[in-house]
Amino acid sequence: SRTSTAGPQASSPYVSRSNLEETGSLDRAKVRAMRSVTPLRARWVARGVLFVVQLLVLLWFAPANGFPLDDAWIHQVVARTFATHGTLGYAVHQHGAAATSYLWALLLSVNFAWLHIDPVRWTLTLNVVASLAGAQLLFGLLGRTSPEDVEERHWLVARLLAVLLAFTSANVLWFAHSGMEASLVIALSLGAIALASRADLGISPALGAGALGALLAWTRPETAPLGLALGAWVLWRRRSWRLALAV
Repeated sequence: SRTSTAGPQASSPYVSRSNLEETGSLDRAKVRAMRSVTPLRARWVARGVLFVVQLLVLLWFAPANGFPLDDAWIHQVVARTFATHGTLGYAVHQHGAAATSYLWALLLSVNFAWLHIDPVRWTLTLNVVASLAGAQLLFGLLGRTSPEDVEERHWLVARLLAVLLAFTSANVLWFAHSGMEASLVIALSLGAIALASRADLGISPALGAGALGALLAWTRPETAPLGLALGAWVLWRRRSWRLALAV
């Protein structure tokens, strides 16, 4: 018959999740933390897949020329007027006339002032960059939490597919190809939320969230309440007037 050696068995460096949960030696939070670690390489691969697939879809459906809305051309006229005469408006010396998005007009004016390329291509470039940034931000936000009984690798695939479906949907693709500022609004909004909701929120991320909120208001004035809402949320969660005012 087999005999067992005396003394305690050597401990294995690998502990199954079921053993941890059954013994109760670690609390639930620690067990969850140990099972939710995804290799950094897997996360970067997922981000790379998201970037490449989204970029291919954006370029595949990109319009050959022109914009689908006359509003986009109004933005171009405002940008050209600002670049050539310093008036942020549709007509010279009429500041604010027909200018519904100051930041978008300023970004478009870079082309008229210095680059001098096809305005449709420059606008598409801005929107593609904004759309790609928005997708990466949403992917990161979804990675901050996961359902209780879902393995992290499965959640990684789920959020990758969710973000891909969201940012390659017909409406969001149209945003990127419309010549309008909608993609920039999405990216700035997600950026402000990502910074303000950080677990290790400090003064620098709070100021960053506030800056993005200000840029968002310059992009679309009706989005200004988001900054106020984030500041109120930080005050409620952190009990810090300093961080709330920074946001």
